[in-house]
Amino acid sequence: MKFWGILALAFLLLSASVVNAQTVRLRGTVLDPSGAVIPGADLKVSQGNQVTGEGKSDATGNFSFDVPAGDYKLDISAAAFKPHSQNVRAAANMRPLQISLAVATLNAAVDVTTRDDRVSLEQDANLTSVTINDDQVKDLPEDEDALMAQLQALAAGGGAAGATATFVVDGFTDGRVPPRDQIQQIIIDTNVFSAERAGGGPLIQIITKPGTGPWSGNVNLSYNNQFLNARNPFDANRLAKQQRIYTATYGGPVIPGKLTLRLNARTLQQDTESGSILAVTPGGPVHTGVFTPVKNKNLNLNGQVFLTQNNNITFSGNYNGNEQLNTGIGGVTLPERALNFKGHNLNVQLTDRATLSPKLTSEVRFYWFHNQNSLLPLNEGYAINVLDTFNSGGAQNRARRRGTNYNFGNTFRWAVKPALNLQIGTDFTYNNNYSSSETNYLGQFVFSSLADYLAGHPLSFRRTTGDPVVNVAQWEGAAFLQADWKVNPKLNVGAGVRYQAQTNLRDYNNAAPTFQIAYQPRTGTVIRAGGRISYQVYYIGNTETLIRQSGLNHQVETVILNPSYPDPFANGVSSTPGANSLSIRTRDANIVAPYSINSAITLEQSVKKGWRFSTSFDVTRGVHQIRTRNINAPYPGTPLPVDLFNLLNSFNPADQEAARAQVDQMRPLFPYVGNVSQFESSADSFSKNAGFRVYTPNNFAVHGIGINGFVQYTLGWAYDNASAANQYDWRADWSLSSYDTRNRLVSNVTLRLPKASTVSFLVLANSGRPYSLTTGLDNNGDQSTNDRPAGVPRNSLTGPGSHTVNMSLTKQFALKKPESSKAAAGAASANPAAPQLIVGGPGGPAVISQGPAGSSAPGPKLSFNVNVNNLLNSTRLTGYSGVLTSPLFGKPTGASAGRTVMLGLILSF
Repeated sequence: MKFWGILALAFLLLSASVVNAQTVRLRGTVLDPSGAVIPGADLKVSQGNQVTGEGKSDATGNFSFDVPAGDYKLDISAAAFKPHSQNVRAAANMRPLQISLAVATLNAAVDVTTRDDRVSLEQDANLTSVTINDDQVKDLPEDEDALMAQLQALAAGGGAAGATATFVVDGFTDGRVPPRDQIQQIIIDTNVFSAERAGGGPLIQIITKPGTGPWSGNVNLSYNNQFLNARNPFDANRLAKQQRIYTATYGGPVIPGKLTLRLNARTLQQDTESGSILAVTPGGPVHTGVFTPVKNKNLNLNGQVFLTQNNNITFSGNYNGNEQLNTGIGGVTLPERALNFKGHNLNVQLTDRATLSPKLTSEVRFYWFHNQNSLLPLNEGYAINVLDTFNSGGAQNRARRRGTNYNFGNTFRWAVKPALNLQIGTDFTYNNNYSSSETNYLGQFVFSSLADYLAGHPLSFRRTTGDPVVNVAQWEGAAFLQADWKVNPKLNVGAGVRYQAQTNLRDYNNAAPTFQIAYQPRTGTVIRAGGRISYQVYYIGNTETLIRQSGLNHQVETVILNPSYPDPFANGVSSTPGANSLSIRTRDANIVAPYSINSAITLEQSVKKGWRFSTSFDVTRGVHQIRTRNINAPYPGTPLPVDLFNLLNSFNPADQEAARAQVDQMRPLFPYVGNVSQFESSADSFSKNAGFRVYTPNNFAVHGIGINGFVQYTLGWAYDNASAANQYDWRADWSLSSYDTRNRLVSNVTLRLPKASTVSFLVLANSGRPYSLTTGLDNNGDQSTNDRPAGVPRNSLTGPGSHTVNMSLTKQFALKKPESSKAAAGAASANPAAPQLIVGGPGGPAVISQGPAGSSAPGPKLSFNVNVNNLLNSTRLTGYSGVLTSPLFGKPTGASAGRTVMLGLILSF
């Protein structure tokens, strides 16, 4: 611990001596109400009383300012349009803004032009990412879990199948996702080839709205009940359900130019559908829906302090409380196995941004997170699991957890030359966790089939004993250097290196290079390529598990094959485990940090009328992936001889005891006969994916309805050896991964309707994932039930595919008419043709009716929102049973919810 403290201090002193010197690019497009661009608009960027930049939009309506990262006010004015002011947060890698100006006069002739839809070398213009701007964020779900799930679904549309995207909120990795109305922009990248970011998988970057600006607020109400929903396809009846979300936000300048504050409060009560129960019990099939009552309270205070013109601190404090009842059930797990969860967390974020000169800036970040929760079973008693048939009895998962996380990071950016930028940064994390886990302290019977359960012949009995309390801590440190060089107007090159190390793992050879290149052979064509090595952190949870189940003053597991029932010790087996029969965990002495090698190449092309498409191919290889292996399983791990297997599974206690002794002698560590599950960095994975994405033109319209969005198709393959039936022959189980999804389709399209209305559609479709065919028996005597019939490879079966369409409708109403609108209303009564905008551009002039009250009027506004999940009420099966002994073999084991409709009202003032 002392060593890591000294090392952290050394890195901080080194970082403090480095001059930070790179600006970020604030860019966007100025639009008219029809979606056409406005050239020659005047723009001014300011921070407090200081003007940072001034300029005009170019011939295609675009503008660009190089400014230090921070919060700014953007003022825009153009002839015949109302002046527009907007607070924006400039952050690294942010995408272009889209700003629409409202009409200022009743009759105006304005020259506009089509938007520039050509692809470019700019990294923030690449077509392999998805950008959701402020006006599109309102179409996302209000519920935090649903919002995260939708963003993860968008990220999963490309790249390696099964990869989980990393959330970065205002520069903080895995920061808490803010409420929807606090989000300015969301950027989803499939592959990130920058040393600044750890990991090589998808990245979801969230930029929140700045705290600057006048006093303003909003009140949101979202509501749902069973009458707005369709029933789950496996439920006999539609169960009663309600969901209510109340959100309020208010804030502004407490001390103008010095301090701004914004307070956000949210309360949520809902019945979350946990999935149907599809079980077969001795009393017959059970098909019923299950809901989890959820309560959530969230309070957030954020703001900004302007210390000087060149130095400001952004801060945020958040409290979040959760209560979930009736969790952990569904599928073959019956209601009696339910768990109740209760917890809360607190976090504090601080970001200090300083501008040392017009080109020199620095950013220092601090994050503190504290979490505390408990898990209580609804019932106590033996747990009974009949493989893929039913799970009953007590849940036996009593747990209490408490953890604190500290993170400190800084990033320096140095513009060595106008065409050469350097970034250097460090990141340190300290985790300190306490946990008390009393899982399976009463014991669990496992039965191979319903017939065995009725006959009272269990396959195994497991019970955990010992001290449930574990304290564990972990330091993690990283440093990176990234260089980006614009060689010439047609070529950009980037390269960097990231180094990371941690406690609890003695592997310090973790320097990971990264490289990317973008080349524009001709106007409208860009080729991008990149590659990187990414080291992953050895999860602190693995260390906690190892300490808890190492057999040294903590927990041990007793496993009895073919026990008596209902008393597992009635046939003479001691209830007190012997020293040589305990099941424990250990770790390979040569374990190293897992890493992945990721490479990708993309062709981006502009075609006629503003359409754009991209084709991509990426390859990801996982090396030294973490897995557990039973190093004391009976050798050689192949199925036992038939006569020995029959004796081991007989009803005669004497025959069982003799067979068990013979099997134990096959264990490599005999006379130690317990299982020894060893953490190893010996697994591998591989995936390859080909993708094709098409973007609509930015000003595309059909019959006056603007259409904007994309469609993406991905063809992919994924392989791994993450699990094996034979603990001594993992290579034989190299096969399709459980995440392999051969075909994936994602489409996100927004329709801009008249009268301030928008409709958005999210389409998700994929082919089925593979799963394994298993015997439901312990054929090789290793006390697990993942054995397969002879000659059948792992993941040889394919599950069902699925598709769904989600829809969001938003309609906005202005509650107060400005004076100009009142005059317009009077003019309209005398001359209905008066309030019009005459737009001149490609294709000739167009007349746009402005209406007497327009949605762009200042003052309070009311927005009505309808979010529909699974609009077409498609049946989305979540899996099939592959257990031969189950009555559900070859049948679905669950399904996602049917259509749900959420109604919402937002009052902005």
